[in-house]
Amino acid sequence: MVQILTQCSDGSKKTHIVYTANLNFQMLNGYLIILISKEMIREEDNFFVTTEIGKQFLNTIHSFNL
Repeated sequence: MVQILTQCSDGSKKTHIVYTANLNFQMLNGYLIILISKEMIREEDNFFVTTEIGKQFLNTIHSFNL
């Protein structure tokens, strides 16, 4: 999910996410359902974009990496 959120920071289409996150479309769809329901990603004109909530989550995750 971190890879998906990172990839979508500037907006990304499903195909690009599948290749960069090394997922298949079925797996991606499951993750997108979760991320959209948690308001971490939104869809805009066939692009998926990380929301402010998603960016805050990424910042928190990255702060744990030493």
